Amino acid sequence: MDLFIATALVYNVDIPEIKSKSRERPVTDARCQIMRRMYDNGDTTVKIAKLFHCDHTAVIYNIRKYNNLMKYDADFARRSAMIDKLISNKKMPYINLDAFIIIL
Repeated sequence: MDLFIATALVYNVDIPEIKSKSRERPVTDARCQIMRRMYDNGDTTVKIAKLFHCDHTAVIYNIRKYNNLMKYDADFARRSAMIDKLISNKKMPYINLDAFIIIL
């Protein structure tokens, strides 16, 4: 599954919202998750910054933010694991939208 789609599903936000300048917590966390994964996959901070219409230092900030949130925020770590499962799964999982429980 596509990284942007998986992250949007887990955080219940729209993809254009992720690329926006929004400072709402779900949006910033989703943006952080995507930036870190793109960086881990070999994209440069400059390339990621161009995609998100921001400065490369904002990407560096989000990478550091990801590391801190993974250590200290259990919900962020849980959502990160959900995104990992979704992007590693080649078929669409069943999603119960009422309770937003993903069964893999």
